[in-house]
Amino acid sequence: FAWELLVDIASAMPEVDFILHGQIELGKLGERAGKVDALRNMSNVHFTGRVSRAFGAAAIHRYDALIIPFAINDAMDAVNPLKLWEYFVTGRPVVSTPMRAIEVEEPLVRFARSAPEWVEALRLALAERDETLSSRRKELARVNSWAALTARHAEILQAIHQRAT
Repeated sequence: FAWELLVDIASAMPEVDFILHGQIELGKLGERAGKVDALRNMSNVHFTGRVSRAFGAAAIHRYDALIIPFAINDAMDAVNPLKLWEYFVTGRPVVSTPMRAIEVEEPLVRFARSAPEWVEALRLALAERDETLSSRRKELARVNSWAALTARHAEILQAIHQRAT
């Protein structure tokens, strides 16, 4: 998670509320713990702590835009952001750090690296009113659901097994 980036974005957009769900393991953050403290002191940033899957799934349907602000590093090449498909179920705009695993074109998802890029992408996302994009996101979520992915994997495994026997 890009804590420093989020501090910069939230500072640049004081009119926007940022709701952050999930447990933060402060002991593992090291020097980045100060960034979490900075966010906690901002009036437009709200931490809910750990929430149930059901609560989280319901909550994302209430937000105007959804974010995936991961730190940009070598580990990003190995990340498959399942959160993207969960977000796409809502049809809402998504802004994310660029990742190799995301093979979705803009503006279905908007990509940003620097804080100024994030601010611009979030402003575009918050202003979006395109039902076609919303429908396309929902369809992508459907074809990338656990059920759909599992069915495709099962077909591949069956084909491999049939060739081997």
